[in-house]
Amino acid sequence: MQGVNMIDPTQTLDASSTGCKMHTSRVVGDLLIKIGAMTGQQVKYVLRVQAEGDSRRFGEIAFSLHYLRDDSIKRYIDYLEKWMQKNYSSQL
Repeated sequence: MQGVNMIDPTQTLDASSTGCKMHTSRVVGDLLIKIGAMTGQQVKYVLRVQAEGDSRRFGEIAFSLHYLRDDSIKRYIDYLEKWMQKNYSSQL
């Protein structure tokens, strides 16, 4: 993730989220935007689909809409692993 500033995946970039599931979805969306895997417009659409009652997880909806591909999921996982190593390596 060269050139990408690490952000805490446990915090949202937008504090207006409500509810645990919506909070989690917003965090996922924020990270996917940050790593260039999705656009802001795509994230907003997925969040709207969830708000309208779709009970699937953020990634399930995004993947079904072809907003995410295998390589973008890999980048997301790589980002999380690097964040975990940076923030929790001293606790291991």
